[in-house]
Amino acid sequence: MGDKSALELTGRMEGHPTLRGAFAQFTATFGFESREILAEVVDGDRVAIHSRVLVRYNPSGKTFSTEILDLFQISGWQDR
Repeated sequence: MGDKSALELTGRMEGHPTLRGAFAQFTATFGFESREILAEVVDGDRVAIHSRVLVRYNPSGKTFSTEILDLFQISGWQDR
């Protein structure tokens, strides 16, 4: 869920327009220099990906390494 005081884009998001806007803002602020997938789990329509990333904060140019956990639930893809 994240800490909104650290990054405004944290929290739950639903729907394509909301996600597109959030990702546009995120990619304008941060650049991903590298990503190493440490683990991934797929369970039906749910996916968890644990990664280590090297991130550049665009306003200052500083880079830092951190680990992230992305959680996704994919729905509607079976109907296509």
